[in-house]
Amino acid sequence: PGLNLQVASICCQLIMEWYDHFDTGQTLEDQRERACLLYELIGATHLCNDYLYKVVAGVPSGSPITVVLNSLVNIFYIFAAWDMLSADWPLDLKPFSNFSSNVELFTYGD
Repeated sequence: PGLNLQVASICCQLIMEWYDHFDTGQTLEDQRERACLLYELIGATHLCNDYLYKVVAGVPSGSPITVVLNSLVNIFYIFAAWDMLSADWPLDLKPFSNFSSNVELFTYGD
């Protein structure tokens, strides 16, 4: 098991959209730097002696965004599990609208 990079990428996009919505004073340079930092975290390339390698799962431990990003990814995983669990339920039960009345969700993605 590991951090799914596709889900992590979606979560990074959500973080950037959150900033777009709430940080009205940001510049285009701020947006680019934020995107670069986030995507470097989820797919970092490292050089160790003569070896160049790329991380394909996980977020570096100790990163300031680790808890936030991992928590968002965990929420996506829980929603995916709920979607699979409720796949055979009648449509009138509206599975995602019933989520909060059936599940108490807490995540801490460290």
